[in-house]
Amino acid sequence: MDWGASADYLERNALVLEAVIKWVNNKKAADGVSTQPNVVLGQSMGGILSRYALKDLENQGYNHQTRLFINWDGPMQGANVPMAYQHLNRHINDVYIQSNIPNLLGRVNPNIRMVATNALNLIDQPAPQEMLMNRALDNGTTSNTMHSAWQAKLLAIGYPAQCRNVAVSNGSECGLSQNYGPYTDLVNFNGNLNTRFLADVALQVPIVGGVSIGDAVFTALGYAFNNYWITALGILPGRNTFSMSADMKAQPNGTSQQIYSLNISYKKTLLWLIPITVTITNRTRNADPAIIPVDGSPGGYYSTGITSSNSSLSNLLIKYNISLTSIPQFNFVPTTSSLDIGGGNTTLQLSDYNARYIGAAPPVAPLNTPFANFTTEFDLNQTCVDDACTIKDNNEQHIEITARNGDWAAAELNGAPTTTNCSGACSNNVISGPGSFCTSATYTVPGIVGNNIVTWSVIPTGIVSLTPNGNNVTLIEITPYPQIILTASITSNCSGTPLVLS
Repeated sequence: MDWGASADYLERNALVLEAVIKWVNNKKAADGVSTQPNVVLGQSMGGILSRYALKDLENQGYNHQTRLFINWDGPMQGANVPMAYQHLNRHINDVYIQSNIPNLLGRVNPNIRMVATNALNLIDQPAPQEMLMNRALDNGTTSNTMHSAWQAKLLAIGYPAQCRNVAVSNGSECGLSQNYGPYTDLVNFNGNLNTRFLADVALQVPIVGGVSIGDAVFTALGYAFNNYWITALGILPGRNTFSMSADMKAQPNGTSQQIYSLNISYKKTLLWLIPITVTITNRTRNADPAIIPVDGSPGGYYSTGITSSNSSLSNLLIKYNISLTSIPQFNFVPTTSSLDIGGGNTTLQLSDYNARYIGAAPPVAPLNTPFANFTTEFDLNQTCVDDACTIKDNNEQHIEITARNGDWAAAELNGAPTTTNCSGACSNNVISGPGSFCTSATYTVPGIVGNNIVTWSVIPTGIVSLTPNGNNVTLIEITPYPQIILTASITSNCSGTPLVLS
């Protein structure tokens, strides 16, 4: 089912789901044929709505006829959006409100204005306020009031007892990050555009009734930015330069360092000699040191679509240079949230957010999960040479369906649950053993367990004999030689390509 008003209070949309469940059950009763129990699969926000609705129906004494509830990357403990991005949203909204663009859009098309306003103010709608772990206010401070109230209500209502409750997290089973840590640059942008002499002259050319091209262009820009200095300076002869710099960082660990800055300015070099600069907008924001830095922690990630790029152009009319570096994803639903680690009764630390959570070896109290079974994500391609290992990030996009979690869910649907465990292939393993030997020596790859096959080889051949035994191998000298290279190739149904250690 879809939501007609998805940003409304979570409690109200949970009541809508309750009505749908009752409608389904009434249709089954009216048919007199359908006897199958229900399966409720809730993705993202749907996960918490499903939990709340099913338990509320039980509290009403109603038999919801549900045998299985699957929470698919639903934020049981809240969702995360980097504070720097939230500050950007607030800043853009303020510039939009203070400019004349809303008035212009209102005259052109009120629907466009409504869509723009709703998008910029989404962070203040009830559902986002209830779900966001931390929410930036317009003055740069943090609010958790509605989130805390919702979490208390969710904790009080608990989990449905008439069905099996299981969960999918799109976070890494290996506890791998999103490939960055606290206080990393998420977005860094520097760009400037300036007119060249021919364009400067062309802007002074009259087009209608003595009004020049520059008059029209800079009057529109001044109107849009609600800054009439742009209009006043723009129509004067000289060079025009627009500059923008932006820096957005991941949450730091326990400090109040600056995490957001955006500056847009216009400079007129009057008569190509006298520089006059007008600040269009400029804002900085610092971190709240109380916020745990989970932007890069394991979890289902959200893709921003912003990719690093550089661009420049120089011709007779304009010149511009743009430099953009970006990390195009952030931890949207932490693994701890989708699995409800600690059940809401335990204050989690950064180490808990970054830990490994393995379906076949669930964590114990007080960091246990209320779900009867769960799976996390594994898509590891790892290569190690001379103890240096490269690991592919294997967090998955929020609510992504993969072969691994799809097969796991199918097993749950078919009433034949399976557990997932690829922990043996997670470690940055190295071959352990003596650095040199004369007659014989035994080497091992620790931590390789489960469905993993270790194949040993040596270069050059004919120097030693190999007697393998699982993740151990015994080497016996055949002929003296100054140096050999021992390689372990680990093949697993958990890994797309063999893990190679030398």
